[in-house]
Amino acid sequence: MKKLGTMALALCMSAALAVPAFAAEDNGLLISPNPISQEVTTTATEEAYAHTIIINGEKMDTSALPVSDGIPLRMLAEADHGSASWYGEERTGYAYLDGASISFNADTLELSLDGEVVEGVSVELIKGVTFVPVEVIDGLDNYTVIASEADGVKTYSITTANNDPMVKLAYAIAEASNCYASFKSDLESYEMNYSLAEGTFTSGLQLTGMIVSPDCMMVAKLSENADREAVMAAMEEQKANLESTFSWYLSQNLPKVQDARMIIEGDYVLFLIAENADAGEQIFRDYVANVKTVAVEVVGKDGETVTMNLDTTAENLGQALVESGLVMGETTEYGLYITTVNGYTADESAQEWWCITKGGATVDTGADTTPIADGDQFELTLKTGW
Repeated sequence: MKKLGTMALALCMSAALAVPAFAAEDNGLLISPNPISQEVTTTATEEAYAHTIIINGEKMDTSALPVSDGIPLRMLAEADHGSASWYGEERTGYAYLDGASISFNADTLELSLDGEVVEGVSVELIKGVTFVPVEVIDGLDNYTVIASEADGVKTYSITTANNDPMVKLAYAIAEASNCYASFKSDLESYEMNYSLAEGTFTSGLQLTGMIVSPDCMMVAKLSENADREAVMAAMEEQKANLESTFSWYLSQNLPKVQDARMIIEGDYVLFLIAENADAGEQIFRDYVANVKTVAVEVVGKDGETVTMNLDTTAENLGQALVESGLVMGETTEYGLYITTVNGYTADESAQEWWCITKGGATVDTGADTTPIADGDQFELTLKTGW
């Protein structure tokens, strides 16, 4: 946990709620008792959730949520490829996020992270929906919450480790191909298991399934000096091992293994065993055909500079920046107006604003109408003065 140790005592969310004991209804939002039609005490009104939530560049549908200033726990978990559950007899709820677990007690509203109680921090239960303070999510490793406000509406833009383009690609392939593999691991273990040189892959992940299923997937981007022949040999060894296993163990799965896809296309690699491998392969090939790498240099306050390389299939700069989580902004009649870059929000009262240039030259188009091509370099510079 990156921040919670120092902020826990500063947090105290009051949530007066008496919850009777009864089973929760599972409507996709609940990981707590549903007090609808029950006599409860709550600070919430009948108004709808007033804030906007964006998770890894995707705007969530919050229309069914009740009023709260917190983050809806199940919505976050499921949008980030995690899970959430409610146990009625124990009156406890759990959410499994990427690299962390959050649990709570419905009677005390006590919140725990990875099994340890966080002192001074409470969840909020409203109409069966569990909310946690924004600071709790922002305090997790690999989770960042940028809060902004415009016209009285708060926006929480949540970026997680799963915002990486290769991770997004992996889950898209898994969904399209009906690949029943949910155990996520990095590619360092793949390099070690198949005697590949350290640093063969620059990004990506592998998903594996239960021992009773051969379903698995590895999608990755190769480093500049990667040994492609060694990578293909590793995939062939992986397939051979699975063929050996499923030739006698649950042999009905052998045809699926024999239909494994082992592809190196450009700088990208795919190993896939799934029910509908054709669909997964098509997602992969479409991505490779359309992906572009764009360099973005951020020149912030006091001239501090950082350069990021974005892999994207977007057609314009604005979409690429928003999807990457690098920027936040407002939608105007002229398109995206960038307000926040790399976590810093321009101070309009000090006449600060973000300027877009390309290779140092002025860009005459807005972010949403600036086309991008592979190898382009842009700059986002914090300026002062209208």
